[in-house]
Amino acid sequence: MSGAAAGGHALMFYGQLERLDPARHGDLALSVAPKVFDFARPANSVPLNALEFVTAARHYPILFNGDEQGMPLALVGLRARENLFVEADGQWAKGCYIPAFVRRYPFVLVNQADKIALCIDSASAMIERAGERCLFEDDRPSGVLRGVARFCAAYAQEQNRTQELVRALRAADILVERAVNIDLPDGTKVAMRGFNSPLTKSALDEGAIV
Repeated sequence: MSGAAAGGHALMFYGQLERLDPARHGDLALSVAPKVFDFARPANSVPLNALEFVTAARHYPILFNGDEQGMPLALVGLRARENLFVEADGQWAKGCYIPAFVRRYPFVLVNQADKIALCIDSASAMIERAGERCLFEDDRPSGVLRGVARFCAAYAQEQNRTQELVRALRAADILVERAVNIDLPDGTKVAMRGFNSPLTKSALDEGAIV
């Protein structure tokens, strides 16, 4: 999506992705410091699962990406590489819902050679060595890591369900391509292209597409 969001969201944020292995990562721990969201600062849109729609819609416009997958996105900024919900101190805007895609970082489930692997961005500032919240204990997943794995598995399950929803919307020819030009208070003009949204009843009645 030009102006509003870019494609290729699947592994956005992850710089040095590695499959978790106790032999290699046995001394890694999740930092006890408050989570900082600087990693999400360059993202002007964030993937959503359908389960999040009701909560997320209170804070963000929800669009559907214009690529082949057409997955739903929470719009968090208008300009490229702009996230208006990451504050100067790295905290997410107070009181605003934090999408699960963001909360999942720095972990992610990845399909590698037809096997699902739990991976980590080993370069993340949230990871430290020999910390209190260790990922492995005696070469076995710790309670912290088991909790992470459950969250990532639940996310992946909801993502599959969301993909089914998107396929159904497309089959019903409900999603339509849209474009909009926005004039910001500072005089900047932003053109948003390459996104889809549902064709509502009012739009059908009026024959209008933004």
